[in-house]
Amino acid sequence: MVIYAKGQGGRQKGVFDKHGQPRRNKVGAAQIRPLKPIHGWRSGDIAKARGLEGRISPRTRGSFELRAAGQKPRSFPPRDFVAIHRNDGYAYQ
Repeated sequence: MVIYAKGQGGRQKGVFDKHGQPRRNKVGAAQIRPLKPIHGWRSGDIAKARGLEGRISPRTRGSFELRAAGQKPRSFPPRDFVAIHRNDGYAYQ
């Protein structure tokens, strides 16, 4: 077995000015929104839904995208997923 460290995501969650303060929108509220987890799921989790198995991409709009090997991505609601493996920041071969 070969294990590779891949990390857990490095997307910037907020925009800050040169003083370290969050930038604000026109009405003055800070625009920092949490990215993960969404409905208990994170990007890269491996799950099963309606007979398909693959990696999921959670979406805030309500349906998640499932990418099964060799097939087009399909959208399902979060209640249809059963976790097989949670993303832990490593790739296994």
